[in-house]
Amino acid sequence: MLSIVVPLYNEVEVLISFHDVLYEVLNKIKEPFELIYVDDGSTDGTAQLLEELHQQCDKVNVIFLTANFGHEAAMVAGLNAARGEYIFCMDGDLQHPPSMIPHMFQKIKEGYELVLMRKSSLKTYPLLRLLATRVYYCLLKVVLPHGFDPYISDFFVIKKRIRDIIVRQYVERTRLLRGILQSLGFKKAVLDYEPGWRKAGKSKYSFTSLGLLSLEMLSMFSEKPLRIGILLGFLMALFATIVGIYSLVMYFIDKPVSGYTTIVVLLSLVSAFQFILLGIIGNYVGFVFREIKKRPLYLIERTLFHES
Repeated sequence: MLSIVVPLYNEVEVLISFHDVLYEVLNKIKEPFELIYVDDGSTDGTAQLLEELHQQCDKVNVIFLTANFGHEAAMVAGLNAARGEYIFCMDGDLQHPPSMIPHMFQKIKEGYELVLMRKSSLKTYPLLRLLATRVYYCLLKVVLPHGFDPYISDFFVIKKRIRDIIVRQYVERTRLLRGILQSLGFKKAVLDYEPGWRKAGKSKYSFTSLGLLSLEMLSMFSEKPLRIGILLGFLMALFATIVGIYSLVMYFIDKPVSGYTTIVVLLSLVSAFQFILLGIIGNYVGFVFREIKKRPLYLIERTLFHES
């Protein structure tokens, strides 16, 4: 059986369109399937619409979370509940095209443990978001370990045993599945896709969300930001040496340098570097603090499941 996990947050405007397209694609595969919609604390009528879909269709199962725990938590909740041998995960806004599911299924039947989907273009993004996203991806390419592809999305299919590894052994509170899946090391395939246009509603990823997402990815998968302190220390030492040599030379040729400007520049640079480093260290400390509290990743209010 195929399990398709779809986290949703305030997608009432596009949900029916997405469901109809997805259902049509899955019927063509000629394999038993279940849909698992995860309502991540929606406030716009998405929950009521999911109840109607569950009553109308015996393939639709629904998990209602008690609050908005975030996209990653909603995905994990759906993965935990999935009963199929092959588990797909995708967004419900039609930017992850359901038409790619048969290609993904074909790949995983060829013997791959997981199939990841990579964005081939970003032309469907609004201009400002496109610029922010490109900056975000360039940053990740620099600081993430070799082999990590920032264009990999939350659109993937995995076998059941990979799901079991993710939910049982990767127990950190802060997760980024697209990064975890790339680090597993199992036999995987990567397919390119062109993100579809959002049919209605608006993206839940603002500039702030992208910034927080990049900080989380850096904290989870890279220690390079912590090493920035060493580099900045060497740069400051080099700068101080140059300034010192210049001041001595000017002193001996009877053209002493005014100390006021030098002191102000040095203090400004040192203060700026210190605050940058404190921010980086604080981000990692906050990450550790969230982990040691061991709070639940999500809470379920209720579920609507058909018997398999």
